[in-house]
Formats: sequence, C-alpha cells, structure tokens
Amino acid sequence: MIKVLFALIALTSPLCHSQEFSHDLKVTIRPEESFIQVEDTITPPAGNAPYNRIPFTIHKGLDPVSLTPGISLKRGTAADSSREAPVENYILKLPKGVKSFTLKYKGKISHPLKKAQEYARGISWTHGIISAKGCYLSGDSYWYPRFTTAKRGERLVNFKMEVTLPEGWDAVSQGERILHETRNGFRRTVWDSPEPQEEIYLVCGKFREYSQVSDGIQIMVFLRTPDDILAGKYIETAFRYVEMYSNLIGPYPYKKLRWWKISGKQATRFPPLPFWVQR
Repeated sequence: MIKVLFALIALTSPLCHSQEFSHDLKVTIRPEESFIQVEDTITPPAGNAPYNRIPFTIHKGLDPVSLTPGISLKRGTAADSSREAPVENYILKLPKGVKSFTLKYKGKISHPLKKAQEYARGISWTHGIISAKGCYLSGDSYWYPRFTTAKRGERLVNFKMEVTLPEGWDAVSQGERILHETRNGFRRTVWDSPEPQEEIYLVCGKFREYSQVSDGIQIMVFLRTPDDILAGKYIETAFRYVEMYSNLIGPYPYKKLRWWKISGKQATRFPPLPFWVQR
C-alpha cells in the first residue's frame, strides 16, 4: 500500500521583484484523468532586457498555444534528454510594445513514484503526478513554462493562481489563500504569492483542514484522513520550529505556514521540502 507524505513552506530571501516573471494562472484539474489545463497570463520582468525573444521549457505533451494576437511560438532545439521529466523547448517572440501575453496548454502528467535509496524509511519521489489519490506538481514537473535567459539562467517567479477541482478536493500552494469556495459541484481556490519564488508548487487532495494563529502567524495543516491529535502535534511542532529558527536567523517573514499530509503517520521536518513516503 502506498502512502504519500509531503510538506511545503514558502521560504524565500528578499530579492528584486523587477527580475521576476509574473504568472496569473487559471488551472483546471481532473484528477481521475491525470489531466490539467492552464491559461497562463505572463508578464516578463521590467528592465533593460528587451525580452522580445523568450525561450522556455514545458512538460512534453502540454502543447502550448498563444491566446495573444501577434505572438510567434515555435519549438526550439531538442530538449535535454537527461531530465527525468519529458520536456520540450519553445521560443516565443513578442511584438513591439506587448508587455504581457497569455498561453493556454493542457494534457496529462503522471510520473510513477521512484524509491530514493539515499533516504531512510522507504521515502520515494516523483517529478509530478495527478491521480485519483492526489496531485503533486513542482518546478521539476515543468507543468508551467519555465523561462531562461543566457545571462541569468532560470528566472524567479511570482504568481496568482486560481485552481478549479471537483467538489470535495482542495488545492494548496505558496502565498496567501484569498478565495476558497464551493459552487456548482466544483471547488475554486485562489493563491496569491507576490514574493519571489524559485518555482511554483501545486498540491491537491481530499483534505481535512486545521488552522491556528499565534503571534500573527497562521499554521495551516491539511490531512487526508481527519485526525485532531495528529494535526495538533503538527501545529505544536510548527510553532516550536518557527520560534527556534526565528531566534537563530531572524523573525519568520510570512503570515502563514502550510503543512500537509496525504496519509501515513510519519513525522516531517522543518523547514520541509516536498517528498513522498512509501511503506
């Protein structure tokens, strides 16, 4: 039996916002079909670079198309075959005066769990999965366009993301949750992350949510199976670690910390990174 565990903390350093690509994403996921569809309005960073020719990489089979008139979008050079996730390279050309554009892409993402021998207790990982049991997408999934430049390599991002899922499901990401509603058989959630991030995470499942606020920081815990005692332990541990690290490296700079589990009883660590547990 596979049990999955992962957690995320949106922890970044203060960086120059003008150097980020901004994404405004409207995401629809059909978990039973491993299917995702995205409309992504993208604003390149303002600065001295013209950004009229922009290379990016995206998961193979998502087949992006431009919804913005005048945009030229062509496949680029062959993708690096050493990447675990299959990807394709594209070159996008912006007409003069166009400062943002919208891409639409859709397809299936479903990579099996792989056991990571270097970790204890049978921890496994995946580059991305959408399934009836839940979904986990990160930058390594290339589920959104990842932009690069010759001088700076992969660029930082900020984003606002609206996620539509079947009723009973929920979506979790970085930033602040500014909308959370169920209507006409669907769950709609909006996450807003104006701070610079290295990548965009999207996790979904049939969660039970727990929350507590202390000293202006909200701890949010998402469990697949309701467990008040376990949630309480996570919340207590999270506050303890926030206090400990704040004393060591300075005050925690965000309003919220999210901690979630799809199933299983293993404890996680702080500051956590996404990972999967199989036992």
